[in-house]
Amino acid sequence: MSEELKDQFSDAVGNMFDDDEIDLAFEEFEKRSDSDGEINKKDFLEVFGLLFEDPDDENAFQILQNHVLLDAIFKYCDTDSNLSIDIDEFVKGVTTLFEGEGDNFIKFSFGVYDVDNTNTISKENLLNSLKVFLATAISGLIAQADEEGGNVDALTEARTNVLEGDLANECLGGIIDGIFGQVQINDDGVITYEAFYAAFNEDDDLFSWGTLTGDAMQHLEDKLG
Repeated sequence: MSEELKDQFSDAVGNMFDDDEIDLAFEEFEKRSDSDGEINKKDFLEVFGLLFEDPDDENAFQILQNHVLLDAIFKYCDTDSNLSIDIDEFVKGVTTLFEGEGDNFIKFSFGVYDVDNTNTISKENLLNSLKVFLATAISGLIAQADEEGGNVDALTEARTNVLEGDLANECLGGIIDGIFGQVQINDDGVITYEAFYAAFNEDDDLFSWGTLTGDAMQHLEDKLG
């Protein structure tokens, strides 16, 4: 495996990941790769997780426990759509994600919400994606409450209601309506990639899952008192 690629990766994301974790991830990638130098989705996600020194850290937890985000990361990195990742795709994809800017990051961000691969985003798409972000944030609070003797049962019930009940719509419905009110939609009432791209360039916070989840958590806290 090319040391040059690893050095390129370290230069790009070394401020976010330690050298030891980067070395471990690259070593594990090489061990798991097939004769074509590729790994499947399961192995990719496990190798990706090795980059995080502490998977229980709040920021790492919000990434590694969020299947919508992980699916989008794999889909973005798999540039040839063959359901496997080679080391070039790994380096270029993960680097783009953690740089957090540019056209490629906009493409990735769109993919987070375009969960059914229609190249459009509906209100339902946005709701289904964001409720997973909200549920993952609640899971973080559950872990914290469990350590500190907090009200785990109430938080667990809230998470269930977000995923299976009406709580997600109550917390996110107004936020989503606000987004659709600011972005040009087509005749089918959905957001195309072109409209998403234009809106993201004008205000990248509009589709920021961190910001949107934080707003939804505020609504949730108001409801739970």
